[in-house]
Amino acid sequence: MILQWLIVLLVSVCSLVALKLPNYITPCSRSDPNHNACTLASARAAVPKFLKGDRKIGLPSLLPLKYPQSSVLNGNSLKVTLNNLTVYGLDNIDIKELQFDYEARKVKFKSFNKQLDIKANYTIDGRILFIPLQGSGPCKFEFINGTYEYNYEYGIETRNGKKYAKIISARSTCKYDVEKAIFNLQNLFNGNEMLGEQTNRLINENWMLLNEELRPSINDLLTGVHEIVTNVFYQNIPLDELILP
Repeated sequence: MILQWLIVLLVSVCSLVALKLPNYITPCSRSDPNHNACTLASARAAVPKFLKGDRKIGLPSLLPLKYPQSSVLNGNSLKVTLNNLTVYGLDNIDIKELQFDYEARKVKFKSFNKQLDIKANYTIDGRILFIPLQGSGPCKFEFINGTYEYNYEYGIETRNGKKYAKIISARSTCKYDVEKAIFNLQNLFNGNEMLGEQTNRLINENWMLLNEELRPSINDLLTGVHEIVTNVFYQNIPLDELILP
């Protein structure tokens, strides 16, 4: 489970007394009528540095991001199981919108990413374009010029007298749209290179079909990625230091 992995990752951080807010994070006041503009500017300045990690406050580097669990991508006629996932390109993020609803504890986060790559070990079974597909091995998914909308709700937990936000997994969703997706599945058909190359070429000539087939499951995977990144941040920075009265 994602939350179990986060507990292991952050166990040393959670035992620390909160440190001074890093100078690259600008707190914003919820009473400021331009609050959302402030949080957007603060996030744009902070996220690139936050992703690289910060030893002073125990932030691990997320470049690349190791995804902690298996992901099953289900389509109408296709099942892809991914293990040992690694996400590259989070540092390409361009944050477009960030809106907080403090009463409802809801957040809307929109971003653009010129290239986000996922590498993993896969197992595939099913068919696409009437072609039976079976195989297992390394794979790579490339999402080019993607827009992402992450909506989530958060709860509050108290540690050492400080309040921290924590994502409610059941109430977080991510939707995406891309200009192009590139899929590469190695070792199809028991390693038959000719058939594998032909199939990958056919898949990528019709990439929109596979993308739509797997979209709901990819949405779930991307929700998990966003949740990990956001929770790592929230678990290290007290909410009452991020958001002023």
